[in-house]
Amino acid sequence: VDGVLQVARGTRWETIAADYPVEEQARMRTGEDSLVAFELNGGVVIRANADTEVVPMSIPSSPSEPWKLNLVRGELWAKVPGGGSGVEITTASGRVVANQGEVYVRAVPDSQVTQMLVLRGTALLTNDFDFDPQWATVGKEAVVRLAERPSQPTRFPNDRVRQVMWAYLPREHSRGHQQG
Repeated sequence: VDGVLQVARGTRWETIAADYPVEEQARMRTGEDSLVAFELNGGVVIRANADTEVVPMSIPSSPSEPWKLNLVRGELWAKVPGGGSGVEITTASGRVVANQGEVYVRAVPDSQVTQMLVLRGTALLTNDFDFDPQWATVGKEAVVRLAERPSQPTRFPNDRVRQVMWAYLPREHSRGHQQG
């Protein structure tokens, strides 16, 4: 943890230690200028940027099940090894599924927009309104707005990678969180 990580306890937020285990259904948020890394079973690594709120919805009980996270607001970066359990990140407007590679997901709650950048591998962007899902490959981005069809994946400009540079900080900048 580089900065502050808090967990909701009823109506109040409590700052937690770096070795706090990830709990199913626990609302967690990062503080201003904070970066938190979660090393999860199956080799999945999640990094949450500043002012991010996330809820682990489902912790896999077998290697074939994905981690299911609800990104309430903010930015997540996920690194998923091939052959692992994968990760499914749901927001107010969409859902990103990555079975391998690296993906960046940004949730903008006020505008109900989800942005996805595929940095390595492939990922799926969809929503819960039965619209056609969009598969994106490395170097592509897609956006989905609430109750709309996901955009066609397009190549993102090289300078867009700067948007995700926070996720590539050296390990010593983030002690990390272990899945419990």
